Formats: sequence, structure tokens, C-alpha cells
Amino acid sequence: MFCRCPLEGRRWETAVRELWDLLQAVDSIESLAVFKRLPKVPTVIVDSLRVACLRAQGLGWKAIEREMSLRVGTVLRAAQQVAKPSSENPGETVLAN
Repeated sequence: MFCRCPLEGRRWETAVRELWDLLQAVDSIESLAVFKRLPKVPTVIVDSLRVACLRAQGLGWKAIEREMSLRVGTVLRAAQQVAKPSSENPGETVLAN
């Protein structure tokens, strides 16, 4: 899947750089245990405000799914979290598949 939004690309780039920095510090098998405590990188970044706007325009869940190239469950979760936006960017909701 290609990157549609510049913020999405920057997030992935930041996550990869942090992971690379951690890998450079590994000197033994025991030090790999640090990777068990790392948070997972989100697999899908959804613009929850766009979901809300499309829904307000009268589009159904399937139409929004096709418009945004997402699954219906992901769209529904994004719609539920419009009231609870992420702390970084109020308009974006980060969802993991």
C-alpha cells in the first residue's frame, strides 16, 4: 500500500529509524530482550475526521470503505473513535489490524 499522506510516511520513517538505532546497540542475544517491550507500529492510519465527513454526506459504510480503501471494521472503529482522537493529531486515529 502506498503512502497517501505525508504524516503517514514520516511516522513510518521515524519508527524505522528508532528500530535501526536500537539494532545498532545490540551486542548480544540477551540485549535483544529490549524488543519485547517496544510498542507495535500501527498497521493502518485512518483519518477519522474524513470518515465522519463522508458519513455526514450520507455515504454508507461500504461506500466509505471503497472510497478510503479500508475494511468496513476499520472504518467503523475510526467512526467510534472520532470522539476520542489521538493525542498527537486530533484529526487522526491510529488503528491496528
